[in-house]
Amino acid sequence: MTTEQTITKLVHELNINKIYARHVFHNADKTRLFEDAARLVREKPKPFVKCIFF
Repeated sequence: MTTEQTITKLVHELNINKIYARHVFHNADKTRLFEDAARLVREKPKPFVKCIFF
């Protein structure tokens, strides 16, 4: 499987956009790519909004 095919598979399996999939691909352990990619996506910090009431 080529790099582009693998990134496309990450997009579909993890429901992420292609830009983020490319980032995940380059940071994941290639020996267990899909397990590590899923972990990276799952552990990604989520944005939050802090509400201050006066």
